Amino acid sequence: MKSRIALICTSVLILMFSVSCTEKSTELSQGSSEQEIADEAVNAIILIFNGSLMYRQDYSEDPLEVSELDTLDYFVIDEQTSKHWNFRLIGRDPITGIAALSKTEMPYGGGKLISFNPETGKYSGWFSDHPKSEREFAGEAQRAFPAISRALKMYSQDYGENPAGGVEDLFRLEYLRVVEWVLNDWKFSLEGSETITTINAVSTQVMDYGEGKLITFNLQTGRYSGWFSANAKTEKDFSDEAILIIQYLRGVYQNYLENNIEIPMGGMDEILERYDRSNHEWILNEWEFSFFGERSINGISAVSTPVMEHGAGKTIHYNLTSGELWGWIFADESIELMVSTYIQYVQGARGGDRPTTLP
Repeated sequence: MKSRIALICTSVLILMFSVSCTEKSTELSQGSSEQEIADEAVNAIILIFNGSLMYRQDYSEDPLEVSELDTLDYFVIDEQTSKHWNFRLIGRDPITGIAALSKTEMPYGGGKLISFNPETGKYSGWFSDHPKSEREFAGEAQRAFPAISRALKMYSQDYGENPAGGVEDLFRLEYLRVVEWVLNDWKFSLEGSETITTINAVSTQVMDYGEGKLITFNLQTGRYSGWFSANAKTEKDFSDEAILIIQYLRGVYQNYLENNIEIPMGGMDEILERYDRSNHEWILNEWEFSFFGERSINGISAVSTPVMEHGAGKTIHYNLTSGELWGWIFADESIELMVSTYIQYVQGARGGDRPTTLP
């Protein structure tokens, strides 16, 4: 299987993934609401969409079946979701839809249909067609910012200067791709001359809540401000950032194993040397990452530093074999953890030598 280059770092992709925990999975299955069960399918659809983008990046065509993506490890869906739902792709070159159909084992019965339109980014069907909130639209713009930041850095490395044409140059030269529905709702621009300090997003007239809504992203601090973005980051926001880095480090580590006989003798420090800090400097200041395991590397841990707003010593652990996450936040959070609801990625040729694979 070809190496999945450039679907990496922030500009590559920010995705949604599922966190499974055996004890909680049983509770969720037995006592979940219809909305929670529907969200299982919605989350899995995004993973499948993400996997189809990576597959196309590698093979220059779309997969025929969801099973191809599963067989080639382009996505991982937890056991409970697989028990409840069947998934299929609609269309090819391009994929025009992804459908989820519930099985008889699903607590609310078989035959429930949820559909996803990749062109509009919208869902329809059983408990999934509720309109997006203002905060959800703002979140889509926010999650585009890191992708633009990464593309900007790669452009500057290649040309020794910032793009004179702004974000449009990043798109034109294929340093950046953002899903169509986000670009319909938001127009992005750069601020700064010799040094780009800010990325702006302004809503267009087709965005459901009107044009002229402004959200800004400070490249020095990693903080957002503006429409539905000015509130202080929550504990979950900080937790999500740590999990994002864990997933990237997982990919770098897996790539290391593919090219080396032994595990990294320098531990996490050796892996971090292969990771571009500039993309997430603020996160790496707030969290320290390490491997855990006695005779072999079993997982990755994140421990918050004193500069993290919610205090030092918060721990998050990720099991490399099972994909299970536990620790801070997870004691009182839903099992399904959404890091993002859409995919952004950059051309593989621009990704340099830091490949990653994400679940």
